[in-house]
Amino acid sequence: MPYGPRFYLVSKAFRRKMDDNLKDYNLTAVQGAVLGTVNLFEKEGFEEVSQRDIERRMHTTHATLTEVLRKLEAAGFISMTRSDSDKRSKVIKTTSRAHELFNKIDESDKKIYEDMTAGISDAEMDSFWKTYARLVDNMNISSPEGGN
Repeated sequence: MPYGPRFYLVSKAFRRKMDDNLKDYNLTAVQGAVLGTVNLFEKEGFEEVSQRDIERRMHTTHATLTEVLRKLEAAGFISMTRSDSDKRSKVIKTTSRAHELFNKIDESDKKIYEDMTAGISDAEMDSFWKTYARLVDNMNISSPEGGN
């Protein structure tokens, strides 16, 4: 099997399991990831989280994220208001409804990861994550944890 599909299969399976875990909330894995990203920015102390910040962190396009944000706002998980410092930009904030879900999203993420890594030692996973970090560097992309 070519290398690209090998990476894609794991990502797709992870996303499908997360979709299943979030379906009771009418959320997709992608929407959950966007909520989680906004929450991380808020925890990091960002006074204003913009769509551009999220696009950069998640390596996604403006058009894709616009639709996800629209759906999240309509469902009451985020609010979007005009920025005081840049009238062209919207400030995105999570709502109390989103905060009720963060533990569920974290639990689902951890459970899927535990299932996925069953039978793999901590040393093997440590080695994997070091290798993964090098793959990310070699592809000239920033890690989502890196914030770029």
